[in-house]
Amino acid sequence: MKKILIAVLVLTLAFSLGSCAHGKPDVTEPTAPSSAVTEPTSEPPVSSDTVTEPVSSGVDVTTEPTSEAATTSAPATSEPSSATTEPTSAPAPVTEPTGEVTDPVESSETSEAQETDEPFDFAKSDLSPYIELGKYLGIEVPVTAAEKVTDADVEERLTQAVQSLPAEAMITDRPAEIGDTVSIDFVGTMNGALFDGGSASGFVLTLGSGALIDGFEAGVVGMRAGEEKVLDLTFPADYSPAYAGKAATFTVTLNHIYPAADDALAVAYFGAESLDAYRETLRADLEREAQAAFEVAKEEAAWTKALANSRIKAYPESVLSETFDSNVAAYEQLAAMYGLTYEELFPTFYGLAVEDAEAILFNNAKNLVAQRLLLYAIAKDMGLDTSDEKFEAELEATAAILGLDSVDALIAQLGSSKTTLKEDKLYAEIITKIVAEANFAVSGS
Repeated sequence: MKKILIAVLVLTLAFSLGSCAHGKPDVTEPTAPSSAVTEPTSEPPVSSDTVTEPVSSGVDVTTEPTSEAATTSAPATSEPSSATTEPTSAPAPVTEPTGEVTDPVESSETSEAQETDEPFDFAKSDLSPYIELGKYLGIEVPVTAAEKVTDADVEERLTQAVQSLPAEAMITDRPAEIGDTVSIDFVGTMNGALFDGGSASGFVLTLGSGALIDGFEAGVVGMRAGEEKVLDLTFPADYSPAYAGKAATFTVTLNHIYPAADDALAVAYFGAESLDAYRETLRADLEREAQAAFEVAKEEAAWTKALANSRIKAYPESVLSETFDSNVAAYEQLAAMYGLTYEELFPTFYGLAVEDAEAILFNNAKNLVAQRLLLYAIAKDMGLDTSDEKFEAELEATAAILGLDSVDALIAQLGSSKTTLKEDKLYAEIITKIVAEANFAVSGS
């Protein structure tokens, strides 16, 4: 993007609009938490050392908000996703944001501002009834050091690189042997019927690893690429109750054998002088990624501390209601993607009653609004121009340089709303200054 946008103003805007791509989390997406509850994966319940029960619907839901400040995420408006594609896994759990903002110190305290039927405008409104801005420059910020890159990390990345090679690099001219890593498809049935977790496509298996039930890997040994084989197997007696001692039939197809990583492979496919040289390239990549993640962690920690130093006195009711409704709408859409009603989604995937889930979504909405209050309070304290008119002019300049005929065309290309883009830009400008003046206390990872 920087090669295209040559004007300084546009460069600044482009950087901020692209900040999410560099790791700044989007706190508005309710399916973002990493601890997702998923549907049964493609891995079969055939591990010899793992009891694989049906997927639990439980979810770790945090308790009431503490005095710790808001989530380590930049502020953004809460907008339901417009995605309409089929879901690839079960939705992530409904979780309260890390470090939830506190409720008003005095529960009876109300906003002194008189809200009208007009939409609440963070840029134009007096925010003093809502937030007491604390220290945000020159603050002490604890942060965990960047992750150290290990030899195991390098080997894992090397394995991923090998498994991503084109088809012509794969071994197809000999039978599979013990020690080979192979790609297989399989379909498992019990009494002629498919069962959960018993089928997969493109499953990666190292023969002799003991990852699957007795007889499975031995049955693959000797197969050639494209060959199909039927394996009649029995689950161990000490397996999970759903499958223990039961007979199952697996129809297995060997797709290919992955090549071993060696110097010749490194030269031919990775453009390296040797395998060791390629390992060093991978290590350097991983170290850059770890450092980039550390820089993001510093931003998140500094933002969290800035909010911890402030106090949310009240919430603009119209914005809070709108944000909560947007959270609900996102889950209504998610439910529809799975062919469920909104009321069915939470007990089905999360083991939560609707009222409990909505309490979490409401706290999430408060968290989002608190961050927007902090964002605009700091912007005003810094004397930044937060007007829509200024941002509209920047968008028009960007659209013109990109050869687009309107701001609407630019917005459509960026795939976001004007409000979100504007607040991303403000955040990028503010957090850069906060981080530059912060004193980070780095602890070991």
